[in-house]
Amino acid sequence: MRISGSLRYLYRRGVLCVFNGIAFLPHFQPVQKIRASLLRSLRCVVGSDVQFSESFYVLNGANLEIDDGVRLGSFCRIWDFSRVLLGRRLLASHNLTIVAGTHDAESLADLPGPVVIEEDVWIGTNVTIVGPVVIGCGTIVGAGSVVLKDLPRNTICAGVPCKVIRTRDKADRSNLRTP
Repeated sequence: MRISGSLRYLYRRGVLCVFNGIAFLPHFQPVQKIRASLLRSLRCVVGSDVQFSESFYVLNGANLEIDDGVRLGSFCRIWDFSRVLLGRRLLASHNLTIVAGTHDAESLADLPGPVVIEEDVWIGTNVTIVGPVVIGCGTIVGAGSVVLKDLPRNTICAGVPCKVIRTRDKADRSNLRTP
């Protein structure tokens, strides 16, 4: 049996309503596993040891991959018009917005573009990421940034639009957890 688009939309909204409804519970591992299972029912790929804070929103679900050890702060919104990959051990603060696509400036035609966030990335509060974009391994994105272009690995970046402030040195990277 084929489910119509509007029923699929209502199902997604219902699942996310339940997902957010149990957000008030303590962040014990069983609660996080239930929340991950709910996202998997939307066809999201969700790794192990993923932690969601309250008010997580995803548009589609089928284009979202969340790797192991990802931590997402409150009010995270993901508009997955195309592929969104959140790499291992991503630490994202509150009010992260990811939009996997944009519009052509001349014609206003849709331009879907993937967002790839590689492993060991730290994203500050109130950051907006608009694809297509790749954020390299070990990068730190400062609070309030708007990411519109690729960010190289092992850099500290911030601003509107986001740009490289400096490269991380060995002392900066020594605090990264190893798998």
